[in-house]
Amino acid sequence: MAPCFPLFRKLSQLYHLASLQIEHTDNNVKMRNTIYDKRKEGGARKP
Repeated sequence: MAPCFPLFRKLSQLYHLASLQIEHTDNNVKMRNTIYDKRKEGGARKP
């Protein structure tokens, strides 16, 4: 048990970092989509 513990901690840290990275990417994509939607709306309003 004791020798495995540091490895487990390292894995959980890596998992945490990966999930943060995924969340960050997801937010960037959402932001880009929002900007794109606004541009589309702005473009559609112009005659």
